[in-house]
Amino acid sequence: MKKTNNENKTFDLSKITKVIGLKQVVKHAEKKEIRIIYLASDVDSFVETKILAIAEKHSIPIFKTHSMYKLGLSCGIDVGAACVGILS
Repeated sequence: MKKTNNENKTFDLSKITKVIGLKQVVKHAEKKEIRIIYLASDVDSFVETKILAIAEKHSIPIFKTHSMYKLGLSCGIDVGAACVGILS
């Protein structure tokens, strides 16, 4: 599992095929449909533990990034996003 910190970089995920939120990321990771996970820097420990475990289980790289609010904005939504999975 690769974990990097990209908090200072801005990016646009609004046009990329993705799933948003813990439940969707876990569901699609189990189906082996996710190639990258973005994890917000300010998620609670439950979410972080769950994402780290699923990423390790399926060898999915994780990029720790902006706050939940900024990650949500990067996805084109007006609410926070704890995590985002980029689909294969």
